Amino acid sequence: MHFKKNELTIVYNGNHYKSKQTLGIARSLVRKINVQDITNHQISVNLFCTLLSRTSVSPKQLINKADPYYQQELKNRQFTDEGWFYILKNNPHLLINPLVFYKDKGGICLTPTDILKIA
Repeated sequence: MHFKKNELTIVYNGNHYKSKQTLGIARSLVRKINVQDITNHQISVNLFCTLLSRTSVSPKQLINKADPYYQQELKNRQFTDEGWFYILKNNPHLLINPLVFYKDKGGICLTPTDILKIA
């Protein structure tokens, strides 16, 4: 994955409806979009940590805590940022909200319209 300042980068789970809505809004706002569906693309640990460092988001905030896998295997366990990344990498269905980066802004889109604050 590459990261350019003049294009909007969205890291999302293409299987989630809210993520698809966020991408749709992004396409109406910005011409150049770097779309990274983690169910189809591998993202490096370094890049993931770099992207998160541009936000005030911890990796655990990206996890769907209602998911049965989280409830059975991960609940009440502590991991490093790198550990959460590997969990997301191996279980992309756990990514609940997309990460969006544009110019000097970055953040998590809890709702599809949150992208308006970033783009």
